[in-house]
Amino acid sequence: MHCKTCDYPLWGIAGRACPECGTTFRPSEFEFTPSAVRFACPHCATAYFGTSAQGHLIPANFECVQCHRAITMDEMIVTPVGGVTEGSEALPRNIWITRGDAPLLERWWATTKQLLFAPATFARSLPRDARAKDAWVYAFVSFALYTAAASVMAMVLVAAGAPV
Repeated sequence: MHCKTCDYPLWGIAGRACPECGTTFRPSEFEFTPSAVRFACPHCATAYFGTSAQGHLIPANFECVQCHRAITMDEMIVTPVGGVTEGSEALPRNIWITRGDAPLLERWWATTKQLLFAPATFARSLPRDARAKDAWVYAFVSFALYTAAASVMAMVLVAAGAPV
């Protein structure tokens, strides 16, 4: 869990502002692998673990079982669970949707490899607000590349004198 402005790690911070740049944040703005982060009551440090598909607490507002105070997920102190490495607590990144600086063909190839060899990871990487437009663009690019590859193969076979 890092600041979306300056990438400062926000683990274990009781306040809701990044100590580096002052950007405010809420744990509910981030998605985690289920049970990979510890949410601690800000009053008594009782641990809770997010089990929703986004790694959030269900319910997000409740009474602490230890100190009996009303708490919300967004006021809790968040840390990775012991044994969870930095970065693995977050959901996998979907390079096709996040884009970044990667060229189109590089994003297409990375997405295709993930779809073929790690489909479960690809499915977990899809954000809740994914747009159908992104899937259609991927399908169009795939169709165009496959058509181009088939055309080149056909031309090579014709040039080699193979019967078509």
